[in-house]
Amino acid sequence: MNKKLELKNFQLRHLKLSSKGCPQIDWFDLTQTNELFSVESDSQPHEDLVEKLNELKSVFSESLGLLAGWNFARENNRKNEEKLQEAVRFYNEEIMRCKVSGVTITDKGIKISGSLICDEGTVGLSSPLVKFVNEDDEITIGETAKVIVEELQVEVWKFIYGGKRADDLFTEQPDQSGLNNKDLKIA
Repeated sequence: MNKKLELKNFQLRHLKLSSKGCPQIDWFDLTQTNELFSVESDSQPHEDLVEKLNELKSVFSESLGLLAGWNFARENNRKNEEKLQEAVRFYNEEIMRCKVSGVTITDKGIKISGSLICDEGTVGLSSPLVKFVNEDDEITIGETAKVIVEELQVEVWKFIYGGKRADDLFTEQPDQSGLNNKDLKIA
């Protein structure tokens, strides 16, 4: 892996954030045959990568069946504004209970790993395979997942090959020492 891989030849296979938030990544170079590359980084990913991973919360909660009742409540309370707002609030709270820590991508879909926050703690869970394409030609969460995964793949590529990391302690910090700081006012 001495060369910089072009984005068009980069195919993400697996992304998992460790308990410290550091990514473990597996990917394919599409110009190489059957060679899986892996990296376990000690660097924190940029917030854009973490946000893309968090966008999978709604897909994760939907795939686990956590939103079915709230979807029903939203559809059947359209005429009652107060009940509708309550259903939307609980729908959003259900999504926020989910924490996504990783994703595995196949040619047919994705599997999301994460946890569900409960009253007594958290429970580790993984989703069933969320298919990108449904055989019944219905609109599914897989189409949403596919868009998010494509954007996530770009962010992971930027992390690996573009050096897009979270702000380090010493990057882009202005020099605040007394001798070099012209804006420092001494009383």
